[in-house]
Amino acid sequence: MDNLLYSTTSIEKAKSIAVETSEVLGRLNLHTKGYSFSGEPPETRESIDGVSIDVNAMKWYTEPDLVEVKIPALHFGKVARGRIIAEGYFEQDGDIAKMNTFVPSALTRRMIVSKRASLYDALGKIEPIKAKLKIDERQAVRLTKDWDDPVPPQLRNKWLENFLLMEKLRGIKFYRPKMPKTAVDTKMRLITLVDAAEDLVMISTYCGFRLREGGWSNQHLMGRSALGTETIPMNELQALNGGSNLAWIIRKALPDWVDHSIVAGDSEIALKWVTYDSRKLGMWVRNRIIQIRRGTDFEDLYYVGTQNNVADIGTRPDKITIHDVGPNSRYENGDMWMKLDIEEAVSQGILKLAIDMKAVPEEKLDDFQKEFLLNKEPEILTRGHMVKSDQSEVKNSRLDKIALRAAVCDYGQLLPTRRKFPSMVRIAGYVIAFLDKCMDKANSSRQELGRTDLIQWSGQLLKVRYSVYSFS
Repeated sequence: MDNLLYSTTSIEKAKSIAVETSEVLGRLNLHTKGYSFSGEPPETRESIDGVSIDVNAMKWYTEPDLVEVKIPALHFGKVARGRIIAEGYFEQDGDIAKMNTFVPSALTRRMIVSKRASLYDALGKIEPIKAKLKIDERQAVRLTKDWDDPVPPQLRNKWLENFLLMEKLRGIKFYRPKMPKTAVDTKMRLITLVDAAEDLVMISTYCGFRLREGGWSNQHLMGRSALGTETIPMNELQALNGGSNLAWIIRKALPDWVDHSIVAGDSEIALKWVTYDSRKLGMWVRNRIIQIRRGTDFEDLYYVGTQNNVADIGTRPDKITIHDVGPNSRYENGDMWMKLDIEEAVSQGILKLAIDMKAVPEEKLDDFQKEFLLNKEPEILTRGHMVKSDQSEVKNSRLDKIALRAAVCDYGQLLPTRRKFPSMVRIAGYVIAFLDKCMDKANSSRQELGRTDLIQWSGQLLKVRYSVYSFS
């Protein structure tokens, strides 16, 4: 089995668990290589270089308590029987000219996808750069038909820079998220920030502990990115959905640690959709709102301005550099407001509770209302049923069919389009009840009615019922 990580509140407790585990496994004649602890050199049998051990595709330097994302060496060979057959590997200190010579002139979609997929980062420490690579990978897929088709020269030049950027990531170390020694207690607070652009969705979660000297600690815990496929407001909603899900997963994975969790984004439209209850939204939007509400309470859903949203770093792929990730980057350490109490951040205007947000600004109103099923459009029968007004389809349009049906059936004053559906149902109900009572009274008193009157009454009754039930 691969190496596993487990966190406790003290080294003494960790070593006690290690002893108990060894005793239990020993009874089953199962043995481990050993145990490594933070602040101490790694177990000799676990380490290859004597200073680190491999855990979940990362290197953990136990004594300084640092983690490093393992960046595979760049090559364009093939794998045969589990072994890499390559003519050579790229030198890490090479420049763009050396990269141009090293990379095949016919760079194919298969090569690009392979190299991008080899960049595995379980914690999302380099997620902003991975987001940029995903965008360029999508472009490579769109500009080629088959896996072994070469990409255009301009896109090849872009991937030369991407390969060089990936090489520069090798060796960067991050401080492992942990509870500070000056923490008041073991109660962890999560802050999940989300953002989206036209083609990207970015999620970043930070953890913190209350400190004796005041305020909170703050450090990056996990990040994720995804390609966007919808409009920007819908991508923002997708980001909120992903952020809510990620925070929920972390709470379930660390039940003894997480005490409180909030989710914040900078999209007024998406947040207003989530908290809106007055009108029905489309299926795509509604399903994601339901998922968000399952994982996050309204009291933990906030609006944060773009300038204070750290997740915004990952949604600007054209501006991403090697300095945007790393142990001293903004993405890793967050902003100063993230070390404040949530209430204080709200009082300073940095955060705003989503349910307290006012109406969507007028310039964003069209995007906000676009996903409602009840739009201000030409409608027929009941609100929400759309009508085609294209003159090229007049003969086959729904409007003409309904007009023809109304003329044949002779609805009279009960034409459904004249009133809203609830009013039409009430009126029809009153009429049906009145006619039923009249017919019951006539039958009970054995009043003789002419055949013509009965036919007329029955016809009107059928028209009323048909107008109610056939269009509901």
